[in-house]
Amino acid sequence: MKKVKSKQYNVLILDDEQKYHDEVRKELENYAKEKGLKLNLIDTYNPGEALETYEKMVEQGKDFDLVVSDISMGKEFGHGHDIYMDKDGLKKFVKPLHDKYNKQKIIVMSSSKDFDIAIDAINAGAGYFVQKPHFEKLKEVMEKLEQKSHKT
Repeated sequence: MKKVKSKQYNVLILDDEQKYHDEVRKELENYAKEKGLKLNLIDTYNPGEALETYEKMVEQGKDFDLVVSDISMGKEFGHGHDIYMDKDGLKKFVKPLHDKYNKQKIIVMSSSKDFDIAIDAINAGAGYFVQKPHFEKLKEVMEKLEQKSHKT
C-alpha cells in the first residue's frame, strides 16, 4: 500500500505585539493538531522582516500558503523597507503580495473598531479580515484553505 504524503502548509505570521502573535500561533497549532496537519509557521514581527522573509522563500522556489498579518503597526525601518501598516501600509505590504505573487490567501487582523480598515484591507488584496482577539475565525479560514487544496 502506497503511503500518501501529507501536505505541509507554510504560514507567515506578522504581528508586532507578542501577545497577539502568540495567540495566533497557538490557534493555528491547535487547529493543525486537531486536523492532523503539518504547519511550518514562520514568525515575523515587522513588515520589513515579513517582506524580506517572503521574498527569500520565493527565491528558493517556495511559497506561503497563508499570510496572517496585523494591520496596525508602527513605522518600521528594518530590512530596507519603510512601511506604516495603516491604509498606506496595506498598499505597500498586502497589495504587493497579492499582485506580485498572486497571493490571495492573506488574513488581515486588527483590534480597531473602524471597519473601514477591513474594507481597505480587502481592497488591497486580503482575502479575509479577522477582528482581534477573535482568533477562532482563523480555524474557518484554515478549513477553507484545506478544502481548496484538496480540490487542486
